[in-house]
Amino acid sequence: RNQTVMCRSLRFFLNIEEKMARDKQQLEDEEWDDANQVNFHQHSKKTKAKTRVTRKQIKNRMRAQKKREDADQWDSNNIDEDAGVEASKKLYPAIEMLRDPQGLAEAVFKKLRSTSSSSKYETKLLMMNFVTRLVG
Repeated sequence: RNQTVMCRSLRFFLNIEEKMARDKQQLEDEEWDDANQVNFHQHSKKTKAKTRVTRKQIKNRMRAQKKREDADQWDSNNIDEDAGVEASKKLYPAIEMLRDPQGLAEAVFKKLRSTSSSSKYETKLLMMNFVTRLVG
């Protein structure tokens, strides 16, 4: 009945959430690299003021990098503890662990056909993708 629960469960079975998280992390890394570039004023006249600004930028960049590495180290400790869970996800995808995939595919397809205008377009696409993954 609830569209958000259905979308979440379909994403879980299709293993889309991990890909979305990976893409989000990659985007954050790119933003980090772009935002923390130091302007060395390489093609301009060298003055004491520009030198002070450059030193300050380098100092702030190093401080931010250290803070980020500490946060990454804290996150990596949690990932190391869950290495068994990650390995099991790779070995046993959730869609392969279903007890009656044919029955579930029929039920989802029936729901897809019956909800013509009440479901969101995204939900319909996820349902179609799920059914095709189960059948094929």
